[in-house]
Amino acid sequence: MDDRAAEVICRQMGFTVGRLLELSIVADGTSQIWMDNLNCADWPSTKNHVEQCQHNDKDDWQWGTNDCDNSQDVGVGCDAADSTSIAGA
Repeated sequence: MDDRAAEVICRQMGFTVGRLLELSIVADGTSQIWMDNLNCADWPSTKNHVEQCQHNDKDDWQWGTNDCDNSQDVGVGCDAADSTSIAGA
């Protein structure tokens, strides 16, 4: 997973800008893992939902199917785009 997938995740929640957070600041979770190996390969992405990206079980969509543990959890930071955030990118 990278910033491309983070952007799609944030767009799905109504934001316009997304960035993957460094794993060192994301604590391991303890909850259900819902998706594995998310890959939103095109950039800039026009996708609006993670189901449009590649991931495990893409052809047989089943939330919660994975082969990982919470040490692989990731976090995303989301925000709305404005002229300063776009210019500073």
